[in-house]
Amino acid sequence: AMVRNPLAHPGGLAEIGALRRLLRERAIVDVRSYSVDEDSGGVGADVEAFGAGVERGAVTTRLLDASTRTIDGSWREREDCLRSA
Repeated sequence: AMVRNPLAHPGGLAEIGALRRLLRERAIVDVRSYSVDEDSGGVGADVEAFGAGVERGAVTTRLLDASTRTIDGSWREREDCLRSA
């Protein structure tokens, strides 16, 4: 199905509402929660219009929680995801 601007044609807002209801009632939803740590540092110098610098950075993520809402609307924790994290 093509996604259209709901304000650009008659009935567009009704289509968006119908899609929202369909997703709420029938969609399988995967939810993940992560912690994110960012570490960065650097040094630089500017000598008469000549600049030089070095930067480094690292981003570390860790899965904290994983759940799925199944087709019947019930939620279950994803132990398989959490074990491999």
